[in-house]
Amino acid sequence: GPIRELPPREEVEANMIRLNADQRVAYQRIETRFEAVVNGDSSEKEPHAFIDEPIGTGKTFLYSLLLARARSSGHIALAVAFVKNRYVAHEGKTNSTFK
Repeated sequence: GPIRELPPREEVEANMIRLNADQRVAYQRIETRFEAVVNGDSSEKEPHAFIDEPIGTGKTFLYSLLLARARSSGHIALAVAFVKNRYVAHEGKTNSTFK
């Protein structure tokens, strides 16, 4: 297949200003864990994070930014969604397999 270009680090940093306060906290926590694994400062071999928030809270933007950040450094990053049921609760939250 075609070779995809890495997202420029500058583009990632420019989009960071668009994070709201909650997204920024999540981003910083996840990035810190990722960096610890990459630098060998963690017993974790594969960093992972689970974000369970209501619809409309900006999870997709946060995921996209985190994935772009990892990929801009040449790492492989995947996003996987797990839903326990096909049903989405009326409160706007998906049922999490990992609760």
